[in-house]
Amino acid sequence: MNSILEVENKINTLKKEDEDSFRIINNIFHVSSATGSMRIPSTYKTKVQQLFGTKDENGEIIESKNEVIERVENQKVVKTYNKWTGNGSLFNSLRASRPGIKQNEKEDIKKKNR
Repeated sequence: MNSILEVENKINTLKKEDEDSFRIINNIFHVSSATGSMRIPSTYKTKVQQLFGTKDENGEIIESKNEVIERVENQKVVKTYNKWTGNGSLFNSLRASRPGIKQNEKEDIKKKNR
């Protein structure tokens, strides 16, 4: 699994391939997802591209502005809920790319989401 965002796919695969394990996980956790939508004002689109655009090893943005804006405006959000403890978490694809986060923290977040 490359990311927490793929956890639903993993659970659905488990449901088909290992019903006993699926039942155990399903008794403990509820996992769901949705697409979170927002609209970026045109005055911020260039800044959003600079902050969230995928960069190559030289720090150059390798996506078009439209690709970046589409990805930011429509994010998959995964919700996990532990039925036993009542704890829940939300995960989204841009979490590791948010502005102000240090590079070593970004790497830690990316590792945790794999």
